[in-house]
Parts: sequence; structure tokens; C-alpha cells
Amino acid sequence: MNETFEIDQQQLVEFFASSEGPEGTLSYTEIQSFLFAVSCSLELVPPSEWLSFIYDDQDANYSSLEQARAVTAYLMEFYNRCVEQLDNLPVSLSGDIEPLPDAMQNFDSGTSLAQW
Repeated sequence: MNETFEIDQQQLVEFFASSEGPEGTLSYTEIQSFLFAVSCSLELVPPSEWLSFIYDDQDANYSSLEQARAVTAYLMEFYNRCVEQLDNLPVSLSGDIEPLPDAMQNFDSGTSLAQW
């Protein structure tokens, strides 16, 4: 029997922060900014190329096929939302990216926008 493996944002944050993944794997925040940049490309970048970049060209070390499907589906969904926003303007940042009122503080280490 195939069970549906669902994953939420917090689980993804934890998955990409986990030491079980390959060294060099992007963080969740880095993935958001990376996929936004990829979606801005003038040429289509196939998922097979950007998925391997996320894991630094290494095996992602998923715990199961279901987890691999859920994580990949979430990443594809996020990428597709970026493309849709670019097609329909205006573009908005992800909900967990909060610019600070003092623009220069956004460059401080650890701020959500600096990580983006």
C-alpha cells in the first residue's frame, strides 16, 4: 500500500538543516533565493540541473522514496510559484522573509533577507 508522505515548511527547514544531508547542501532560505533566481533566468533551467545544485551534486540521502517525492514536489511547487509571480507581477518575497525597516540592517548576518 502506498501511503501519502506529506511534508510541511518546518519539516523542510529541519530536513535541509539536518546533518544527515550531504555537506554543501543549501539551507531552506538559500533554496528559496536560489529557486527565485533560477526562475528569473531568460532560459529554462531544467529541474534536473537545479535539483543537483541544491545538494552540491551529491545524493540527497532521503530516508525513503516517499520523502524524496514529497521534498521534490514541494521544491517544484515553490519554483512554479516563483515563475507564476514573475509572469503576473508584482513579485513578493516568501512569507518568512521579512525586510527590516532600516535597509542596511538587512545585510547583517543572520537576518532573513541577508540569507536570501
